[in-house]
Amino acid sequence: MKKSLVAMACLSAMAGVAGAAQIDLYGTVDTYVAVNHAGGEQNVSLASGGASASFWGIQGAEEINSDLKAVFKLESAFLADQGSFPDGAGADGLFSREAWVGLSSNSWGTLSFGRQYTPHFLTFGMTDPTDLSLGSSYSPFFYPMPTGVNGEVNDSLVRHNNSVLYVSPRMAGFTVFAYAALGEEQDSNGEVSSTDGNVYNLAVNYANGPLFVMGSILYQDYSGNNQVGTGYVLDGSDPKGEGVDGQTPGHGVYYNLGVTYDFGVTKLSGLFMYKDGLSTDAVPNFWVAQIGAATPMFGGRWSVSAAMLKNNTQEDADAYSFGTRYDYPLSKRTKVYVGYELVVNDDNAKYSIEAGPDSSLHYANDFGQNQGQFFFGMNHKF
Repeated sequence: MKKSLVAMACLSAMAGVAGAAQIDLYGTVDTYVAVNHAGGEQNVSLASGGASASFWGIQGAEEINSDLKAVFKLESAFLADQGSFPDGAGADGLFSREAWVGLSSNSWGTLSFGRQYTPHFLTFGMTDPTDLSLGSSYSPFFYPMPTGVNGEVNDSLVRHNNSVLYVSPRMAGFTVFAYAALGEEQDSNGEVSSTDGNVYNLAVNYANGPLFVMGSILYQDYSGNNQVGTGYVLDGSDPKGEGVDGQTPGHGVYYNLGVTYDFGVTKLSGLFMYKDGLSTDAVPNFWVAQIGAATPMFGGRWSVSAAMLKNNTQEDADAYSFGTRYDYPLSKRTKVYVGYELVVNDDNAKYSIEAGPDSSLHYANDFGQNQGQFFFGMNHKF
């Protein structure tokens, strides 16, 4: 349950708006034990961010008139096992998960500005049986940290700085998402480009009773000076973006579709993503397909899914994944969970089990090496 706080309880600087706005403090603490086995070796770890990331946030709204309000959200990830920032999150600042402000209207929709999730990510998060967290067969391919071969070693497909997001009101079951984020990359002269590193994303979802469908198309510019993971400019040696080893910088386009149908006794899901555009061994073109189900069972929920990644650029670089997890609620805000994941790699693939960029556990993997992981943990929301 979210705890409502007047502004005086949060920050004295907000006291002036306390009478007009309500502020909610919320969050999740998640820790788990993982037994990982790969290449004949076994590792046991206590980690943070299994069933979800550990995070805390502040959000609020101020009513401007009967149909318009100002809204904001600040959300920060932390590692419950260490009391520190996740890898990479510290570089993005305190509120590395979300930091935005906007206007919301029942008639016109919501327009917001800041660091925000992409509709591309939301498509998977809203249709994956385990919300792209530990136990998902899709997460090893969507979160390729630190050794995935799809080139996205940062989280720019998950969320992005300098973004503008519009979400329409629901009309006849449809909701439209329009998203643009400025890369603000600098060239060799120190000038900020208006295009390098930009992300553009359009998505639509449809909800009608037990049926939910969401589709998205995302365009990402790779021609910038500091596009980490594109296989070109990783160390500033190619400041003009002219490419390395005869390659030419370009772009990537991601098409994805997610579907769920709730039969009551079980909820089936299907996910598909196709990446096209710039194509190298480091940044291949590929497609990923997943099928899954979430079933109420013994007072909790059992989720299971299987996925396949097909590399269209490199031979013998496909991968397969299986995931299952059982969640059991101890109360409305506290649950325990247990599960298992397995990733099977072809000779030129090295995907590993991954709970997400805000997790504290990121196992590296070798080419052609399979990886399995048993885990159990606890998740508490406040």
